[in-house]
Amino acid sequence: RAFAVPEAFCVLEWMEVLQVPKDSYTYEAIGMNTVKRVGLLRKVWDLPMAPEECEPEVVFAGRSNVGKSSLVNMLVGRTALAPTSSQPGKTKTMDFYSANSGHPTLPRFRLVDVPGLGFAKATREMRMRWIGLIGGYFVQRKTLKVVFHLLDASLSEILPADRDLWKLLAQARRSDFELCICLTKADCSLPSQMERFATQVRKALRKEGSEMAINARIFACSARSKLGKDTLWRKIWSVVSDADMAGIMPENLEGQDDRGLGEIEDTDDKQRHRPNRQGHSRPRRKELNLQL
Repeated sequence: RAFAVPEAFCVLEWMEVLQVPKDSYTYEAIGMNTVKRVGLLRKVWDLPMAPEECEPEVVFAGRSNVGKSSLVNMLVGRTALAPTSSQPGKTKTMDFYSANSGHPTLPRFRLVDVPGLGFAKATREMRMRWIGLIGGYFVQRKTLKVVFHLLDASLSEILPADRDLWKLLAQARRSDFELCICLTKADCSLPSQMERFATQVRKALRKEGSEMAINARIFACSARSKLGKDTLWRKIWSVVSDADMAGIMPENLEGQDDRGLGEIEDTDDKQRHRPNRQGHSRPRRKELNLQL
């Protein structure tokens, strides 16, 4: 099954081309076949305590209570792997989760859930400790492959804590990992609201000026409805697997909305066709125009 995962992603893309709706069985199958083993590896207070750098790492970051732990649980098909709470500030350590450790064929990697920034009830000392931990990770961790920054689409607002995270990424002065924006709770937002918020985010990223921010890609996702689970996994697989993702991971990263909204991509992309792995063109999906 592991060798068939890239082909399965290609099937998912064609489902989007043909506007075939996905259901809970589709999302369950994705999770079951991309991650067979997952568990908590280590909770880290200080960076020297972090596990040895030997596997690709995927980070989930954002303000406090934006839903990072819920998204991690949704992706791996668990209900309580990453602890969640209705109260902000539940994650107080940098939590490393190992995926597919010891599996003979599936790629081995780590998911990293970091403390949320902007938690008002945390002491100043604690907040500064979190900033130092996250900022140091961005600078030092060479196995980092992609940072998923979660923004709450239901609020449609970029908060100071979000800009603080962008500053930490810019201060790292690195170009060997990617930034992706996850607009969470997308199932509770109207398409027009999502598009307006994505445009706001896009403009703010361009003002940041860093190459990473300018090239950031935007997803729509929801931990509750599992919306975007397939596109998130396609992105993760493209950075942790040695498999050839040409033609499977689109040039413009998409987010599939099961209400038939189509893909998330930039309004500047005027192409109506793109080549597949054999060099032939195929139809573009209906665009929601949200992606950088």
